[in-house]
Amino acid sequence: MDNKLRKVVIRRANFNDDLERIAELIYKTDAFIYPYWFENIDNCISILPDFFKVPHFIFNLNNIDVAVDGDNNEILGIICSYKNDDNLDFDYTELENYNERFRFTIENYIKKLIMKLKMLIMLIYIIFVYMNRQGGLELLDVLLVMLKRNIKNNY
Repeated sequence: MDNKLRKVVIRRANFNDDLERIAELIYKTDAFIYPYWFENIDNCISILPDFFKVPHFIFNLNNIDVAVDGDNNEILGIICSYKNDDNLDFDYTELENYNERFRFTIENYIKKLIMKLKMLIMLIYIIFVYMNRQGGLELLDVLLVMLKRNIKNNY
């Protein structure tokens, strides 16, 4: 194992990123919601990436920052967020019709909790690779800046 510190870059996710990896990390951010919603990680990985490209979807790439290894672009962590004034007016009908789990989660988590309360949501998943804690700290610094900006702009 190489113990050298990695250079970690924090940036907005894009279409050239490993979208399946991003879906995997979103799934792993919550031990209850996403396993219930998608049943298993493979379903999440096969379904969610197609929606990353759709405007106004809650997990649109415009709402995802990634921490990547500066040498090989490996995704080490994510922050999914949106501000209260972001347009999340997405038609979830296709996903709601997928099965009862999808309908229930979208109705009770996405539409009621997130959309109606206009809350700021942050899902963070940080991978500490080769004992490099610096990347994790940088990702948390980005999160703090985003939170401060949101508080300043909305209150």
